[in-house]
Amino acid sequence: MVSPSTFLYWLTLPRTFPAPDISFQADKLRNQQELDRLQAKFLGTGHPDTSSWEWTTNLQRDTYSSVVGHRPMLAYIAVAENEPISKVRAALIRKMVQPSGPPPGPDDDVDLPRERNA
Repeated sequence: MVSPSTFLYWLTLPRTFPAPDISFQADKLRNQQELDRLQAKFLGTGHPDTSSWEWTTNLQRDTYSSVVGHRPMLAYIAVAENEPISKVRAALIRKMVQPSGPPPGPDDDVDLPRERNA
């Protein structure tokens, strides 16, 4: 346990903190560089031009491949669906081709509200 005199001593010590703007800018730059490196290295991390369809497709493919690669997860799904493991595995591999359906057209992925013709 800390004695009261030691506690008071710690309270009287000068506190020095790093300049917030310098360390914050360095952290921000380091985080951006790390994000750029990860986005260049891995397909599933996306980039600023990634559409929501492409993001969803990558996410579902990663999930299906993880389930197929881990036998206990595959067995769990097989028991839940009352199907043999081989059929569930084949179905998940088939779903990897187009997990989110066909790709949208050039104007289908826009989230902006459309103007009504009055």
